[in-house]
Order: sequence, then structure tokens, then C-alpha cells
Amino acid sequence: VRDIQQTDESMAREARALLQQCEALQRAKAKVQTSHQNRLDTARAELQEMEKTMEKSLGKLQQTLDEVTLKVQVLQEELGALQTYMDTQDKIERMGKLNLEELEEKIRVEQEALIQKIVEETLLHQDSLKQMVINNHILQCKILQQKEITKDLEEEVGELKRSIQTLRQGVRDPREVIFGDVLLLRARCPPDPEVTLSIPREGTQLSHPP
Repeated sequence: VRDIQQTDESMAREARALLQQCEALQRAKAKVQTSHQNRLDTARAELQEMEKTMEKSLGKLQQTLDEVTLKVQVLQEELGALQTYMDTQDKIERMGKLNLEELEEKIRVEQEALIQKIVEETLLHQDSLKQMVINNHILQCKILQQKEITKDLEEEVGELKRSIQTLRQGVRDPREVIFGDVLLLRARCPPDPEVTLSIPREGTQLSHPP
């Protein structure tokens, strides 16, 4: 009987020990699950915050691109207005060269600012979401389009400069235009020979030499 009691007591102790171990394991498991859940919640919150930051950054980049595009359109309108004013030599002399240089400088500054802004934003968020890479590719394509527009504008500026030079070289002496019939468009004489002007009197017609 004593052996049976000792055996029962031993089994009871082992059962209590196993129960305590089981409870300890359950507590440890619950603690690990709680820690894991907290980390998971923290990671999700950080991911959501990162997504919001990226969306905000992309929104700013898009706004910058829209502003630059609008400025390019304004510059194109200014260029068109300049071409209209080029119909008279007075506008060419007073506005041509200065406005062309200002347009070239504006285009260069805006282009450099846009490229620098996009490069900075890209480097800042280069390890972020995959969508950022796609959006950056789209922005780069738009930048290439803006470069093409800028190149076309520079070509137009070159054409305008050449047109100004051609107009300046082709301007005739106003006396030759007004008194062409009187001067008969003859070559200029050296100082020694005399020049006889055929000026008609009232009631007579101009007589041209044979």
C-alpha cells in the first residue's frame, strides 16, 4: 500500500510539474504572439505612413511638373507674341535680341530646376515602394518631352535670330525708296563728278535718259 501511495504521489508531482510547464509554455506562447502582433501592427503603421509620404511626394512632383509645363506654355506664347512684333524693324531693334536671350535663360533655368528637383526626390525615396519607380519612369518620359519642346524653342530662337540678321541686311535706304524715280537707283558717284537730278516741274512729267 505504501508503494502505491508513493507511486501516486510521484505521479501527482510529475503531473503538477507537467502542468506547470504547460502553463509556462502557454504564457510564453501568448507573450510571443503578443510581441509578434505588436511588431506586425507597427510594421503596418509604418508601411501606411510610408505610402502616405510617397503619395504626397508624388503629388508634389506632379504639381512641379504641371507648373513647369504651364511656364513652358507661357514662354511659347511669349515667343509667338515676339514673332508677331517682328513685323516692324523698330520692334526688332528694341525687343528682339533682349527678349530672345531672356527666353533662352528662362528655359534653361526652369529645365535645370525641374531636373534637380526630380533627382533630389528620387534619391530621397529610392528604397521605397515599387510604384515610385514606375512613377519616376513616367516623370522622366515627360521630362524628355519637355527637353524636346525646349530644343524646338531653341531652334525657333535661332531662326528668329537669323531672321533678324536677314532683315537688318535687307533694309534699304529710305531715300532710295522715296526718291527712287529721281535718283534712278544709280550707283553712288565719287566726290568729283557732278550729279544732275531730273526734278520735274509743275505740269511736266519726268524725263528719263535713254
